[in-house]
Amino acid sequence: MYSSHSTKFASNPICLKDLPIVKKIPKGQEFVLLTNDVSYLTHTIHKYPSKFIPQIPRWAIKKYLGNKTNAYVYDPMCGSGTTLLEAMIHEHNSIGIDIDPLACLISKVKMTPIDENKLNNLLHEIKIRINKKRKGNFFPDVDNLDHWFNSLVTKQLSIIRNVIDEYSEDKTIYDFLIIIYSSIIRKVSNADNQSQKTYVSHKVIKNCPEPIPLFLYRLMKYSEQIKQLTKFQKKTKHFIYTVDTRKQHEIKKLAKESVDLAITSPPYIKAVDYIYTNLVEYFWIGDIFGLNDRQKLNKHKQNYIGTKQIYSEEYKTEIKLHIKEIDDIINKIKKTNIKFAYITAKYFQDIQMNLESTNDIIKTNSHYVMVVGDCSVSGIEVPVHKMICKIAKKTGYNVDSVFSYVIRNRFMRFPRQGRGGLITHDWILDLSKN
Repeated sequence: MYSSHSTKFASNPICLKDLPIVKKIPKGQEFVLLTNDVSYLTHTIHKYPSKFIPQIPRWAIKKYLGNKTNAYVYDPMCGSGTTLLEAMIHEHNSIGIDIDPLACLISKVKMTPIDENKLNNLLHEIKIRINKKRKGNFFPDVDNLDHWFNSLVTKQLSIIRNVIDEYSEDKTIYDFLIIIYSSIIRKVSNADNQSQKTYVSHKVIKNCPEPIPLFLYRLMKYSEQIKQLTKFQKKTKHFIYTVDTRKQHEIKKLAKESVDLAITSPPYIKAVDYIYTNLVEYFWIGDIFGLNDRQKLNKHKQNYIGTKQIYSEEYKTEIKLHIKEIDDIINKIKKTNIKFAYITAKYFQDIQMNLESTNDIIKTNSHYVMVVGDCSVSGIEVPVHKMICKIAKKTGYNVDSVFSYVIRNRFMRFPRQGRGGLITHDWILDLSKN
């Protein structure tokens, strides 16, 4: 069982439009960010679970890179590219890595300018090509496809995918069209639109929109957003890789330049199944990543930090962090649920590996800003932010500041019928390399 952590927050939260650029934010200070300005440029292309708001990387970039240009910003768990896009906006280079191939493709598309004339012609071309097709011949290899999609939706999704595949020679356009396509799949499916768990409700019958009109609308909308990227073309360099953030030797190879600032938001402990959240999307585009069946998807998600996809022989292995507070919490959880104890221990072990690999590539005295949420596991409170601070000190960082902000808006919700709870605050850990 998973729920929000009952941390006592500041009794007098500060309400601001942006986080303050001050020398040091007082420990434990709570902020309420009043702005809803999170949808500018290409930030809104494709929903993705547990996105953090752009105000956080923007604050860190302004605070630690100041008036510099062409510095290197690194996000070792980049998700759908919020940090990378903010680096581009502020004229910095970026390196982003993530284990999730869909996340990496979303990030790439968000960061890739396309010629305006090409985009204008594309909408006209796509309409003609779709109208010429009576039916498509691409269908997911899913036994219960009619559970997830009605027949009209399946027919139109197949037509759209066939038209997209006609652009496979032009990688930039192809990736752009695939992400637009992916962005409509949950909405046109029978699955609940907002839940992080991909499921079809038997109580509420969903009125699914037709895919073709929605795809054409998104093509027009996202084209306008992509056009705005042209001003950043050739000014900065950006590298996105589908890599495990814990693999130090691979990280060193990719990050050839010393990193000036690292910013990330790691997954919560066993809170988000990224593959399952994007399950219907993977049905239709998983073949691009070699993840086009449930067996391959389940195997791949074993590599995610915080995953619940583990086998019994694994969680019989004892993991010790040799940090008393963490080992004590894990032992408490073990009395209730040995599997969840292992998941928690493995999570902190993975975070330690990430901190170590990041420490290897960031410059001395540079900062690593990490956004995390506290939780409880099997009824045991896990103050994740405090535990990560202890690991950070062990791995060669100073903890310069720790503060929180209220999570006001979410892309997706947890359908727990009151059994769990929401993470109401995120903690910002401002770490610096010794």
